[in-house]
Amino acid sequence: MDKIKLKSFRGFLGLELFKGLDSPINDPGHLEIDNIESWKIWLNSNTKSPFSEKVIMSCNKKEFIKNLILKNAYGLENIRFILKDKELSLFNLYNINRSINEIKQNFGFNLFKNWHNSFPIDRINTGVSALQVDEPRIKAFLNRISINGFRVLDIGCLEGLHSMLLEANGANEIIGVEGRAENFLRCLVIKNLFDLDKCTFLHGDISDILPIFSKPFDLVVALGILYHLENPVKIIFRSGQLASRILGWTHYATETCPKKGNFDTITYCGKTYKGKYTIEHVMNRLSGLSNKVFWLSEDDLLKAVEDAGFKKITVINKEKHAHGPAITFLGEK
Repeated sequence: MDKIKLKSFRGFLGLELFKGLDSPINDPGHLEIDNIESWKIWLNSNTKSPFSEKVIMSCNKKEFIKNLILKNAYGLENIRFILKDKELSLFNLYNINRSINEIKQNFGFNLFKNWHNSFPIDRINTGVSALQVDEPRIKAFLNRISINGFRVLDIGCLEGLHSMLLEANGANEIIGVEGRAENFLRCLVIKNLFDLDKCTFLHGDISDILPIFSKPFDLVVALGILYHLENPVKIIFRSGQLASRILGWTHYATETCPKKGNFDTITYCGKTYKGKYTIEHVMNRLSGLSNKVFWLSEDDLLKAVEDAGFKKITVINKEKHAHGPAITFLGEK
C-alpha cells in the first residue's frame, strides 16, 4: 500500500487496536507512517532464512498480532510472521510433513476459536493458485466471468475466505472491509498464513469506509452482508457508483420471514423499497453492527440493484436456507 493510500485509510487499518498493548520490539517510531523504511531496515537485519521469503519469530501473542497489523497496513510482501516455538526451526517450518495442528499453532490460527469457514491449511506452501475451496457462490460466479486482473472490493469479508479465493483466481487487488475487530484480526491471520499479497483488509463500518474510495472497482462482492444492514439500499447504490459489477448473496423478506406480519418500507434517493425490519444479536460476531436491520423483499432487492445502475441482473441461485430464503445474484452495467 503506497503512502498516499495509507494516509487515506489511516483510521481503518486497525492501528487503533494497539491501544493498551505493550510496545512491540519492531515498532517503527511509534507507528508513524514516515518511518516505514526504518521498520523495513529492522526486518532485513533481524530475519534470516534460506528461502526467498523472510520469516520473523515473534516472541508472544501481542507482538505477533501487532506485526500482522503492520504487515497489512504497509503492504509488505514476502514476509510471514510466526509465533515463537522453541522446537521450531526454519527447516521444520517448511516441512510438508508437519501436522495441520502444528501449522495452525505456528501461524496463529489457534489464537482464535470456532472459525466459521474451512481453510486449506494443508496447502499453505503450494502457491496461492492452489488455494481452491469449494465455495458454491464464488464457484458459480467464476463459471460465468474471469476475474484476471480485477480490482475487487469485498465488503463484510468476515474471516477472509472470499478474498483469498478471489486472489487465488487471478484478481490483482482485493480490498476487504470488516466491521468487527476479532474478524478483522482473523483476516490478517489468513493473509499471513496463505501469503496473500494481493489482499488488504480494512477495519470499520462500511458506511464510513465506502465514501473514501475514488478509484473504480471491477467488482463489489457482497456475500452475506446486505441483510445485516439497517439500510442495504444505501450500500447497493454506493456499490453502483464504485463498480461495474456486484456479486451478492443475501436473505430476503417474505410474508413469514424474518417474521410474520406486514411489510415495512425504506426510502433512499427518492425511491421506496419494501422489506421487513428485524433485530440482530449484535454480540454475535457473525451479525451486523446494528441491532436493527432491514431485509429487502426479493423483488425490491433486485429493483434496488437495477436502480443503482446494474441494468443486467442474473439470478444465479435461490435456496431455502436454514435462516430464511436466500438469493445469489450478479449485477452488471
